Order: sequence, then structure tokens, then C-alpha cells
Amino acid sequence: MENDGAYEKLEKGRIGAIIDINREDSGQLAVLLQTSSANPTDGRMAETVLRSIADNINLSVLPEDARPIHMDTQEISGRKYTQIDFFLPGQLGLGLLSTGVMGTAFLFITLRKTLVIKRIFATPIRKEAFILGLGLSKLVFAVVQAIVIIGVGVLAFDFTLVHGFVTALEMVGLSALGLVVFLGLGFIISSMAKDTNSAAPLGNLLTVPQFLLAGSFFPIDVFPQSLQIVSKGLPLTYLNDAMRKIAFEGNGLSSVKHEILVLLVMAAVIYSVAFKVFRWED
Repeated sequence: MENDGAYEKLEKGRIGAIIDINREDSGQLAVLLQTSSANPTDGRMAETVLRSIADNINLSVLPEDARPIHMDTQEISGRKYTQIDFFLPGQLGLGLLSTGVMGTAFLFITLRKTLVIKRIFATPIRKEAFILGLGLSKLVFAVVQAIVIIGVGVLAFDFTLVHGFVTALEMVGLSALGLVVFLGLGFIISSMAKDTNSAAPLGNLLTVPQFLLAGSFFPIDVFPQSLQIVSKGLPLTYLNDAMRKIAFEGNGLSSVKHEILVLLVMAAVIYSVAFKVFRWED
């Protein structure tokens, strides 16, 4: 195949089939339909449609030796793509989003309302050290959470890790990056909300659209074009995409540098806002 990119997508099940059409010396069109075991449903659909078209054309020409189209099919081996391979990275991203946004917002609001922060700052502890400590505690929790989710997925549901332990480590690293982004959103919510009652709806404004539109439950390709534009503006979308490319497709971190760069840019924007609106006391 000249189009190696399309062939790779076929092998990974991201497209259903490749059609290769050549004209033979006899003038007959030779049609080769290549499908993959990684996406048998779309492959069978493509074969059904293409055979129907070829048969209709051939039946319009009565002599068999004069039929203009000759069609063959070929199935290549590919990784079997199961539901857990799609859902687990999405569920991991949802867990990180909830921990980073809602967990951080409720924590800081509670600490402010109970005057714990005020008492802490009466000690020699610096504000930067306090924030760093809370962030590291959330980060450790997120890493443990990611390890547990990935481990359960592999042991109980046969989740695909193409390169095994290395792939798992890369997913954990992405989880840490995703949590850093989501922590910034939590800081913003904790500063905008007066109490935990008002924090919940504000948090939902940031989390619910990402739950629904970031590709956690359905591929964003099935959304209308207008919603796809919204999806591409959500940090969880890029975290989910990077997770799936690493876990199932076997790409390394260098292959998802676009997603990582977008997350870093989003983090810079989010924290610039958080630093301006964040408050220690009511």
C-alpha cells in the first residue's frame, strides 16, 4: 500500500476498509477491498455495499467475460478492539476530573469556612508550601487511583496494554498531567463559590459538559459538527485521546505531544485565571 497511514488506521480498527482499484490489461477493473479483524463490523458493511454496487454494474452487462468489475476481499489481522479498551481511559479521565475540580473546590471552601487556613497562616508555613503540599497529596491519590483502575481493567476485563508495564507507566504520567490541569479548575471554583452549596452548580458547569462531550462514553466523531467544535475546547478530550492512543494503539508519549502541548497551554491559561481570582479568606 502506498498510503501507509491509512493501512495503519485499518490495522488498528480506526477505519473499516481500504479500497484499491486498478485497471488490468484486459480493461477490467480489479477492485481489492481490504478489511481488518480489528473492526469487522464496518468491514462487513463496506463489503456488502461495494459488492452490491459491483454486482449492479456487472449485471447490466450480459456476457460474463465482458463484465467490467472483478472484486476480491482481503482481511488483515489487527488488534481486537473491545469496549473496555474505549471505556477505561474515559472512566479514568472522569475520575481525575472529579478529584481535581470538585475535590479541590470543596476542600478549600471548607478550610476557609472553618478558619483552618487562617490558623495555618498564623504559623511560619508559607502559602506556596501549603498549596504544594495539598497538590502533592492529590497527585499521590490520583496516581494510586490510576494504578488501581488500570490494574482492575487488565486483570478483570482484559484491558489492552500494548507494551505492558511501560504503557501503564505512560498512562499514569498522563494522569498526573491531567490532574494538574483539573486542580486549576478546582482553585477557580473554590474562589468563585461562597460555600459548598454554590460550589456544586458551578462545578457542574465545568464538569458535566466534559462528562458528556469529551469522548468518555462515545467517540466524538459521532457528534454533530457543532458539538465536535465544543469537544475540542475541553481538556478532558485531549486527555482521553492521549490515553487511548497510548493504551490501545501502542504509541509512546512522543506520539501524543500534540495532546500534551494542548493540555500544557490549557493549564497555563487556567492557572493564570486561578492566580487572579484565588482568595485565602472570605
